[in-house]
Amino acid sequence: MNILVLSGSPRRSGNTEIMANAFAEAAREKGHEVHVVYASKKRPNPCLACGYCREHDGECIQQDDMQSIYPLLDEADLVVFASPVYYFNLSAQIKIMLDRFYAKGEVGFHPTQAILLLDSHSPDVFTGAIAAYKDTLNYLKWEDRGIITIDGMTDKGTMADDPRLEQVRELAGSL
Repeated sequence: MNILVLSGSPRRSGNTEIMANAFAEAAREKGHEVHVVYASKKRPNPCLACGYCREHDGECIQQDDMQSIYPLLDEADLVVFASPVYYFNLSAQIKIMLDRFYAKGEVGFHPTQAILLLDSHSPDVFTGAIAAYKDTLNYLKWEDRGIITIDGMTDKGTMADDPRLEQVRELAGSL
């Protein structure tokens, strides 16, 4: 299986990135091809809603970092959205990438499955992000393969020592 992991934290080597890397490592150990895109290293622009993609077979008019993500999306069977929850929803970095999926709306998507990995300092803040994810999957007719939420991420790197990280590895290993 070809897996695209979109790690949506602007912070390098932080908790979301640790979670995304643990998933990727466990999936690779099972023989899957995994590509991880780090929001901390990419700068896609927001969708312009210009309609260019609708008239040009899914090609976006913007020549930015999303151009390196589209080919990975086109080859993926499964997309993993890994995001911190700062204020009750997916990070702005994930949301920008997801909004730019719009360009592929008319031509369709190769992926048919997705996974959501969320972390936050606070408990009980995941409802909005989960709802956005489920609505997206419902619209795209993609299968949900799992949702993991981990709270208590108080400091950068806290995730590395959290026993719940094993749930992430187990989910990846179950594919």
